[in-house]
Amino acid sequence: MQLPKLAAKFRHFGDFLKNGSRQEIHSEKDFFQILERERERANRNNQPFSLVVFDLRFFHPFPSATKNFIKKITFRMRKIDEIGWYKQRQIGILLPYTDLQGAGKFVESLKNLFGFKMPIVNCTVFTYPDDSRIKNMNEELKRTA
Repeated sequence: MQLPKLAAKFRHFGDFLKNGSRQEIHSEKDFFQILERERERANRNNQPFSLVVFDLRFFHPFPSATKNFIKKITFRMRKIDEIGWYKQRQIGILLPYTDLQGAGKFVESLKNLFGFKMPIVNCTVFTYPDDSRIKNMNEELKRTA
């Protein structure tokens, strides 16, 4: 499937989530800006944050499974958490005031939420200020813009 068609499908997921849950999915550009603001806040307040990234390539042929997966994630999120497209076919969850241990608990809670039916999804956890990959977000945003 071509990228513009895929992006159009994902926009529908954002509309679906606005009506079906508490959260809206931010575009990649908006999400990187939110991450940058969170990094600045974390620096000012000397507080950590975590970013959990799910690789949704497995769901590519199954749009309804993607919707269901994202909807379940949003019901587990706190009001201060944010969700957005991180990269092509990857969704990111920003967890303010959350260290690596807290992010691990979030991921475990999702496993429990899905039970034995949890789809096979690669998950990566980044924690700031400990993870240098987050420190370079401005450069990443410039490359994707």
